[in-house]
Amino acid sequence: MFKKASLVLVILMLAVLTVAPVMGQGETLRIAFSVPGLSFPFFVHMEKQIQDEAAKLGGIELIVLDGQDKTEKQIADLEQMIAEQVDGVIISPRTSDGLAPAVQEVIDAGIPVVTIDRNVAGDTAMNTLAHVGADNVKGGEAQGELLLKMFPNGARIFNLQGTPGASPAIDRNQGLHNVIDPVADKYQIIFEQTANFNRADGLNVTENGLAAQDVPPDVIVAANDDMALGAVEALKARNLVGQVVVFGFDALPEALDAVRDGALTGSVEQFPGGQSRTALNLMVEYLLNGTAPAQHDNFLIPKMITRDNFDEAERLSEVPPIEAGSKGRIVFIPKSTDVSYWLWVKAGVEERAALLGYSTDYQGVPREIDIAQQGDLVRNVAAAKPAGIVMAATDAEALVAPVEEAIAAGVPVVMVDSGVNSDAPYATITTDNLGAAAEGARVLAQLIGETGKVGNLGILAGSQTGSERDQGFLDEIAKYPNIEVLPTQFTGCDPSKALNAATDLLTANPDIVGFYSACGPNGLGIAQAVKALGLEGKVKIVTFDPNPEVTPLFEDGTISAMIAQNPFAMGLQGVDAIDALVKGYAIRQKNVAIPVVIITPENYDTPEIQALVTPPES
Repeated sequence: MFKKASLVLVILMLAVLTVAPVMGQGETLRIAFSVPGLSFPFFVHMEKQIQDEAAKLGGIELIVLDGQDKTEKQIADLEQMIAEQVDGVIISPRTSDGLAPAVQEVIDAGIPVVTIDRNVAGDTAMNTLAHVGADNVKGGEAQGELLLKMFPNGARIFNLQGTPGASPAIDRNQGLHNVIDPVADKYQIIFEQTANFNRADGLNVTENGLAAQDVPPDVIVAANDDMALGAVEALKARNLVGQVVVFGFDALPEALDAVRDGALTGSVEQFPGGQSRTALNLMVEYLLNGTAPAQHDNFLIPKMITRDNFDEAERLSEVPPIEAGSKGRIVFIPKSTDVSYWLWVKAGVEERAALLGYSTDYQGVPREIDIAQQGDLVRNVAAAKPAGIVMAATDAEALVAPVEEAIAAGVPVVMVDSGVNSDAPYATITTDNLGAAAEGARVLAQLIGETGKVGNLGILAGSQTGSERDQGFLDEIAKYPNIEVLPTQFTGCDPSKALNAATDLLTANPDIVGFYSACGPNGLGIAQAVKALGLEGKVKIVTFDPNPEVTPLFEDGTISAMIAQNPFAMGLQGVDAIDALVKGYAIRQKNVAIPVVIITPENYDTPEIQALVTPPES
C-alpha cells in the first residue's frame, strides 16, 4: 500500500514539474518568437514590441523566427527549437491546421507554448499554455457595424478575405457575416475573394472585381490593411477614392495615414503591441514562478479607428506628422456669433482641421437677422482665397448669389446646419430637420396627453432650417385632432423676442398647455415667460438645442424635453468635405442628414447625452 502511494506521489510531482517549470533565479530565459513573416508590417511591429518588453523585463534571450510566409518554414523552425530545448515558444501560426501538429510536438517535448494573434486548430489549441489575441470575430463585426451605420439604406459590398486557413481570416470573415447575413436583402456581398493578406493581391483582386461590375461597390471590406491599401490603389486608378468606402484591419501606420488622408475610411485596431507584451509576460511569469494564466484565452477587444477617434490608435506616434496650417486655411462662417450653439460647430471644424493640417478662421455676423451683412462677409472671405468655406446660411435665398460667386471663383463651399436654395454647394450637412421636428411634435403630444392648445415659436420665414422645423412640426402635430396649434411666431432666434412672444401668447391664451421651440434661444425665452407667470410644470416646453443657457431650465424642470442636434459632427464633416475637394477625391454624399437625440430627465445623465450638452472648451 505504501509503495503504491509513493508511486502515485512521484507521478503527481513529475506532472507538476512538467506543467509548471520554475527556472532558477539569475538564469537567462531562451524564448522563441515565431511569426508568419516579417515582410508584414503588422508582425514587424509585434516583434519590435516584444523585443522592447524583453529588454524591459531583463534576463531574456529572444529568438526571433521569420516564417517567410511559408508554413513549412515555421514547422522547420519549431523542430529546431525542440532540438535546442528552448524554455518557451510564442508563435503566431501562419495557418491554424498546418501548424497544429508541429505545435503539439513542441508541447510534447515539454516546452510551453503561447499562441499570439492566430491560434492553432483542434485539441492542440487547448494544450497550449495560453492564447493571446484580439477577438477577430468582434473586429469583423466592428467593420460590419460601421458599414450598416454609414449605409442605413443598404449597400453593395466587396469582401477581400485573408489567407485561406489562417484563423484571423476565418474569424474576421465570420464577424463580418454575423452582421451582414441577417440583413442580406439590403446588404449584398457582390464580390468575395481571397487576397491572401497581400497588398499586390489586394490590388489585383480589386481591379478584377471592379472590371466585372457595371457600377462600383459602395464599400470594400478588407481583412487586413495591406489588402485595403491595395484596394485603394485600384480605386485611385479609376478616380473612385472617396466614392467607395474602404475598411481595413490592423491599424498599421501607413493605413492610419490613409485614414487621415481620407483614402481609407477606417481600420480595426487590435493592439498588436499589447498582445506581444501580454504574451511575453504570461510566459515569463509561468517560467519563473510556475504561475499559469488565470484563463487560457486572453482577448483584447478591437475597435474601429476612423478620423473621429484617430488619437486612440496604438501606433499613432509612427504616423508622419503634418505641419500645422500647411494645407491651407478653412474659414467657418456661422449664422451669427451671439448664439453659443455655433461654438460646437466651430469646435468640430477646429478639431478636424488640426488633424488634417489646416488652419482655421471664425468670422460671423452679430445676429441671425443680419442677412445682407453675411452676404458681404462671404464675398470678402472668398476674395482672400482660403482653402474652403464651411458656413451656415442666415437666409436660404439671399445667400445663393454670394455662395455661387465664391464657388465660381474657385473657393469650395460646404454648408452646415442651414443650406441655400442652390445645387452649387459641394455638400450640405444638416440635421434631419423634418424628422427632428416631427419627433419633437410626438414628444410634446405625449407630454400634454394629446389634447390642448400649444404655441409654436419658429426661426425665420426665409431660413431653410426654420422652414423645415416649422413644417415638420406642423405636419406631425396635425395627426393629433385634439391639439390646437396657434400660428407660428418667428423670432429670429432672439431670446428677448421669444420672451415677448411667449408672454403675449400666454396672456392672450391662458389655456395654453405646451410650447414647441425651433431653436435654443426661443426655448430660453419661452421658459423665462413661463417662470415669470408661475406656470412651471403646467406648461410643457420642448425645444431644440441644449445650449448652456437652456440646460439649467431643463434641469429645474421648466423645460420638459430638448432636441439635441450634433453640431460638433457637422463641423467635423464640413472639414472632411473641404479636404476631399482639395485633394480631388469624390464626396460620397452631397446631402447629409444627421439624426437627433431627444433628451429627457431619464437619459440626461448618461455619458452619451452629457457629451452633447457639455460646452466645448473654446
